[in-house]
Amino acid sequence: MNTTIDLKNEVAAAVRDEWLVFAERHPRLARVMDETLMIDHAVDLISDDEEYRQAMATAAEVGAGMQVVADVVRRLVAKLIRTLP
Repeated sequence: MNTTIDLKNEVAAAVRDEWLVFAERHPRLARVMDETLMIDHAVDLISDDEEYRQAMATAAEVGAGMQVVADVVRRLVAKLIRTLP
């Protein structure tokens, strides 16, 4: 069972999934902002997020697959993108 996660890859996939929503809500910003910038910002925020840290700890403790953690990452990225002003 996989017990590691590549946070940057998971965030990148989630950002790509949410990019159209972001671009629709913020067309001017999306034109000048690179996805990489959003990915790096999200990685910084998520790596410090208590929910993410708890999910990682729980997955390691119980030997759960990293899909649970990946789901948390995707939800946190979606929340980040959808709550941008």
